[in-house]
Amino acid sequence: MSQVNRVNFKVNLVNEPVLMKAKSGTLYLRMRCALPTYGGKIKEHGKACIFLNAVAFNTIAVELSDSLKKGSEFTLWGEVDVSYWTDKHGKSKEETSYTVYDYEVHNHPKKKPVASAPHSEQKPIEPAPEQEMFECDQCGKSFKTMRGLKTHITKAHGRSAKTKTERLVTA
Repeated sequence: MSQVNRVNFKVNLVNEPVLMKAKSGTLYLRMRCALPTYGGKIKEHGKACIFLNAVAFNTIAVELSDSLKKGSEFTLWGEVDVSYWTDKHGKSKEETSYTVYDYEVHNHPKKKPVASAPHSEQKPIEPAPEQEMFECDQCGKSFKTMRGLKTHITKAHGRSAKTKTERLVTA
């Protein structure tokens, strides 16, 4: 990341994060963020803000999708990226977005504020081959996070995720 092209913003997540996979196999997370301003002319729910598009890749994308929800406040560090293209009607288009290389979560909506340590990564990399996995005792399906396992147990098996049916396995 170039020293000249370094940006950081303290923002709120506008939509629920959705982790996606490109045809190349790269994991990515596109986020719409609201940056509060003072005395700005753009109004959102009575507060002045500017909307930003941000994207994270691989490890950072997975961590952010597990850590954030709509309304979460976090700081992102990264660099500016401008894309140019021509739409199907022949009109030139331009989009400015921010590639996230580091972040810090400040709070979650409807929860006590929780500060986490920054998770730093200079370039997008693949996750380490050995990582903790959480396995459902009922069907044997494995999940990268406890949150994923609990959601699975509640939705797939219709029972409370507070039961001791999960076990930790190493991939």
